[in-house]
Amino acid sequence: YGDHRDLHRLIRRQRQMCIRDSKYVFKSFLKFYNFPHLQGKVVASTQAALRAGREIGFPLVVKPRHGSLSRHTTVNIRDDDELVKAVRIVQMIAKEFIVERYISGGVYRIVVVGNKMAACALRETPYVVGDGVCNIEDLVRIRNANYRSHPIKITPKVISFLKKEGRDISTVPRKGERVYLSDKVVLAGGACIHDATDLIHSDNVDLLERVSAKLKAGLVGFDVITENISLPYHKLPFAIIEANSAPYIDMHHFPDFGKGRNIAASIIDLTEELFLR
Repeated sequence: YGDHRDLHRLIRRQRQMCIRDSKYVFKSFLKFYNFPHLQGKVVASTQAALRAGREIGFPLVVKPRHGSLSRHTTVNIRDDDELVKAVRIVQMIAKEFIVERYISGGVYRIVVVGNKMAACALRETPYVVGDGVCNIEDLVRIRNANYRSHPIKITPKVISFLKKEGRDISTVPRKGERVYLSDKVVLAGGACIHDATDLIHSDNVDLLERVSAKLKAGLVGFDVITENISLPYHKLPFAIIEANSAPYIDMHHFPDFGKGRNIAASIIDLTEELFLR
């Protein structure tokens, strides 16, 4: 490095990214500043998970300490047997993992650029709506033709999920019946995206902008769980569950429902402000 100040800037940048991208470090950060979060513990064995689960109380979530796009996350765990199964799944990729409290609600992604909210979207698990005529396989084909940004893929996991619900891809749902195909909110699996930028309550916007400022984050995508993003966070169960230093912005540009938001322009404007001033 030509200047030791560049090295210090890089070190600070790496520390800030670690806080955001490590689920447990970020949880500790939220707890320290008394921001809304979910009670949880990092453990490394089934027995430790069982002890943590009994201490925290069911229902629970088990997820890797880092990343994995929800592929190894299990939610709404209601007893010891389900917890043991969830541990087996998460241990496929992680020696250490998080056991935390589960709350019901929608999963929202809020992107903050330069400490200002740029977009908010509700991410729903993939589903189709019955017409009383078509089976699930055909409904998936129709849905993908209409919403091409995040197509649903009929995988062995989808077939297994339907089987647990007493269905298969040849089932014909009733007219207007919504049939979910997974319990995971993953874009690659066909998650449904609803723009909610105009719905989010101003108190929630202020909260997430304050969290961003504490993180010293130029760009961050927060994942939030709440029953209704249009109500203030202090009026109902509300938790910030993750922060992403490189949030996926395609979902905001091309939501399945609602208005697209030009996040890229906000990022470019911030970049010009930081480096061309």
